[in-house]
Amino acid sequence: MIITRHPSSCVQSLARRTDLDSLAVLYGIDKESLALEMWVTYSHILLDIAAETDAYISAHEWFMESASAEDEMRRAADRCGLNPDPGMAQALDWLDPGAVHHRQSPQLSGPLGEEALDLYGDLLSRACRQRATWQAQRDPNESLAGPELSSDELIWSTRPAATAS
Repeated sequence: MIITRHPSSCVQSLARRTDLDSLAVLYGIDKESLALEMWVTYSHILLDIAAETDAYISAHEWFMESASAEDEMRRAADRCGLNPDPGMAQALDWLDPGAVHHRQSPQLSGPLGEEALDLYGDLLSRACRQRATWQAQRDPNESLAGPELSSDELIWSTRPAATAS
């Protein structure tokens, strides 16, 4: 399973929550740059996995609203061949959108920031296609257009898609 999250949110979390100071000093860069390099490297690995397997891919944001979260949990359960009904209410109660401490993601800049946005766009696009296919299987009359994306999620759409490394 691959759950993707906007790179700037991940960079903020990594820089805030982990002790990257000594490693950043060792490499002669600041914590945010190191966290961005970590995110980019990890996302290349995720794209390789997605290209080589039938991995379930989702977006972190889809778990922040109850109806969307329930759909994603059902989709994940379907992918794993599980019955999601036992414990679904408890799982939904466990989700806490208020725990997300980065609501406004700063813009990423520079070549590595552009690469991060391209990678995120590729992962998000794959997740959207999977979700649309799943929804169409549940309701064959439903459009294959897929879930709507917020303007923040569409930032990457003007860039060419990243490819697996």
